[in-house]
Amino acid sequence: LPIAIFWATLGPMIQMYGGFLLVGNETIKFFTYFMTPLPFLVLFIPLVIVAWQYSHRYDFYFCTTTFLIDGIFAIQIYQTSVLAFITLFGMSVIRTLVFLLVGNMIANLMKVQREQRMRITETYNRLANYSLTMEQLAISRERNRVARELHDILAHTISGVAIEMEGIKANIKTNPDKASELLDHY
Repeated sequence: LPIAIFWATLGPMIQMYGGFLLVGNETIKFFTYFMTPLPFLVLFIPLVIVAWQYSHRYDFYFCTTTFLIDGIFAIQIYQTSVLAFITLFGMSVIRTLVFLLVGNMIANLMKVQREQRMRITETYNRLANYSLTMEQLAISRERNRVARELHDILAHTISGVAIEMEGIKANIKTNPDKASELLDHY
């Protein structure tokens, strides 16, 4: 990505300034290369990519680099035309200010989006932990309910058996047939 950004930035600038240096007529040079918005618009593409993918610092580096490249060409153009130099320098300053403003806005939007994404991820993780906790709590409650039911059933059964055993014990001496019948019941 950095190499693509480098070529997407340098290519239009070299094309614009190379064409300016190759054309002979001053009026054609001036209007063709400094009054067309195409290089300005083409350079928005790498600006948006830099501001979108990287921090404010890299956005500033991009704007500074394009301004310095303009400065290098402006010094070469100054030798041929002072008016072209002033125009180029003025356009460079304006473009750099616009690029800084737009890049800063995009970088701020991306920063807010990244923060929101991070908050959403944190909220999702908390919700997942809450869901897991609620599931474990529901399982624990169900286990406790089943344990209570088993305890109650077992307690009633053991109580019933104990009462029957008392009946068998009471009847074993006086009524052995009844005691045998109660014993056969279990």
